[in-house]
Amino acid sequence: MNFKNKSDIFNYALLLSKSNQIDLAISIFKKIYQNYPNDYQSLYNIAKLYLEKKDYDNAIKYYRYLIISDETKVQAKFDLSHIYLLNRDLDEGLKLYECRLDFKEYCKILPNKYPKKIKKIKNKRIFIYWEQGFGDTINFIRYIRYLENLSVKIELLIQAPLLSLMKYNFKNITFMENKSYLKSEYDYVFPMLSIPYLLKLKSFNPLKKYLNVNKSDVKKLKSENDISLEYINVGLCWQGEYKNIKDKERSFKIEDFFRNLSQLDNKKIKFYSLQKDVRIENQNITDLGKSFSDFYDTAVAIKSLDLIVTVDTAVCHLSAALGAKTFLLLPYSVDWRWGDTLKSDLYSSIRYFKQVKKDSWQEPFESIVAKLKRFRRK
Repeated sequence: MNFKNKSDIFNYALLLSKSNQIDLAISIFKKIYQNYPNDYQSLYNIAKLYLEKKDYDNAIKYYRYLIISDETKVQAKFDLSHIYLLNRDLDEGLKLYECRLDFKEYCKILPNKYPKKIKKIKNKRIFIYWEQGFGDTINFIRYIRYLENLSVKIELLIQAPLLSLMKYNFKNITFMENKSYLKSEYDYVFPMLSIPYLLKLKSFNPLKKYLNVNKSDVKKLKSENDISLEYINVGLCWQGEYKNIKDKERSFKIEDFFRNLSQLDNKKIKFYSLQKDVRIENQNITDLGKSFSDFYDTAVAIKSLDLIVTVDTAVCHLSAALGAKTFLLLPYSVDWRWGDTLKSDLYSSIRYFKQVKKDSWQEPFESIVAKLKRFRRK
């Protein structure tokens, strides 16, 4: 194959990486970098491909090269934080993860004002704001309890669809429902995802549950949808936020899942959709999601069921935070929040079903079906 210039070779290496010929792609990017030491893009691709291979030692080495060579490489710091957090080196990971605030597209609600020590917030007025997706708000809001113990005056800005659920569970917190915070004076301001960094966490501790809903609402939904103890009632969520660039990796086709269910023979199981914005026309699924107005409704539905089977989206965080039995389907390359482990250190009630082969859900499906065969309601 003939190459006219460096650009041709670079594009060829990119094609190899996309066709899963990762080792060959890495070797070509290395040769480019040897000849062009200022080619940071080739260096970045080497680091990224090692990360894709889960060769964390080499990935760290090349990301470190990038940071030393060009300290303005925010993406390199961000990727490196992913590796440390994935492997639960929280000291290094949380510190590096703060670089996310340097991205140009990062939306700052107010200028951040961090306390030098977390105990400094005692009896101070604090403004904390949501930062990323619904799942992160559900996950990281647990740390508000740590701050409450310091008797601070907390004003919290979260996404509107989560308001009714969180107001039910955090009655001592002032939730901001207008833009009055823009004219207010605060002693400290920081995003929710920075709380573990400010707390200097050394590890995550799995919680059994920290959210709940009104029992009468659960009873009403069960009655309206004929959810009875005669069946094992399973909630399904197979599609994440379609606008997310990683959604293709983490979502699956519901038809593919149901093709595996013939192995269940005559086991009495009913399936319910928890998808708020995805309508389903399948006689095997009752669509609960069509009546959801916000996450409180989703939480009531989850508490009405025996088991939740979901992909990596807000529903998995919500289900586990409610203490519901949750089967989480994870792609081959998992998000750092779940760790590079077989067991969650965030939630006690969640069980992982990871892809063995990239982009193939077959093994996780088969494992879930095997678990459903033996599933018993406690």
